[in-house]
Amino acid sequence: MVQRLRNNNATILGPRTRSPLSLPSALSFENNKNGRTLNLGETVIRQNEINPFLSALRRRGITVITVHNHWLFDKPRLMYMHWENRVCEARTRHLPLRRCFFI
Repeated sequence: MVQRLRNNNATILGPRTRSPLSLPSALSFENNKNGRTLNLGETVIRQNEINPFLSALRRRGITVITVHNHWLFDKPRLMYMHWENRVCEARTRHLPLRRCFFI
């Protein structure tokens, strides 16, 4: 598993939050027996970043499986995007996920 923390400068119910629940992007890579890898990810993004980020993932063949929020009184609005893809093991090291974080 790989995790990247991002400072979202968010507030929840007024005060600034540094909660680990409002900062992460996490990736996991699972090998299975037939040589294909399941790659899963979750990232916390601002609401205004959803469309560009989703488009960047889709251009790279990555499926977005859910977008949701956790908080009611957050500023900026923080959203949680989960995504996945399956690739053959040989392609895993070339998976262009890093570029999606810098759209």
